[in-house]
Amino acid sequence: AIRGDALMAGLGNISDTLEALSAYFAYSISNLEQYATVMEEIHNVSDYITVQKYRFGDSLKFSVEYPDEGPEYFETLRIPRFVLQPIVENAIYHGLSWETVEMLNQKLVLAEGGRNAVQKKKGIALVNVNSRIKLLFGHEYGLYIYSTEGVGTDVKMTLPLTTADS
Repeated sequence: AIRGDALMAGLGNISDTLEALSAYFAYSISNLEQYATVMEEIHNVSDYITVQKYRFGDSLKFSVEYPDEGPEYFETLRIPRFVLQPIVENAIYHGLSWETVEMLNQKLVLAEGGRNAVQKKKGIALVNVNSRIKLLFGHEYGLYIYSTEGVGTDVKMTLPLTTADS
């Protein structure tokens, strides 16, 4: 109803944001299976980005680069649900300097042994995602952050290759 009112008032940006917010919430409460396809996770992140763009405007850019196999490849790969969005959220809200990256990588390493279970500062979502991955697949999997000042930051997620067929 709110989206319809926004459309009737000619407020397309509010309508689009409400539609994305609705899809984001629906993804969060529907299909509570532990795994999703990578494409489902990408769509969830895209909805999250649409909502954030309403707040940050054109200063927020988002794109997905697909491997040579194309986007269809991500329709079969499965990953734990809700692992991509916290990484994107962390990038939006915190940005990362080299010192922050070092601190976060230390938290990620400490989380391997069950230490630092409760975090109250930057990176709690990343630590939680990292811990979930390690609990599901083992300590050789997880997150690691790389950053070059003035260039950018990459988050490497190491997971076993899991498809819908496996």
